[in-house]
Amino acid sequence: MSGAAGRAELTERQKLVLEVAFRLEPVKASDVAAALAQKVMERTVRSDLLALVEHGMLVRQGQGPSTTYRATTAPF
Repeated sequence: MSGAAGRAELTERQKLVLEVAFRLEPVKASDVAAALAQKVMERTVRSDLLALVEHGMLVRQGQGPSTTYRATTAPF
């Protein structure tokens, strides 16, 4: 799901993760966790990144520690 309808279903944290991913792409979960102003565990960020992949807003590349994410759409 993409577009405005998909964005409406995102949590506020997922919206922030998407903005960071778009600004710094390609990103790793650790990059996003470090860039967020609020303390968020890397595992939580990975979960948000995967949700954004499922929404079609990010593309996942690679596996394991070298996994990176790229935005497929500009945030909001």
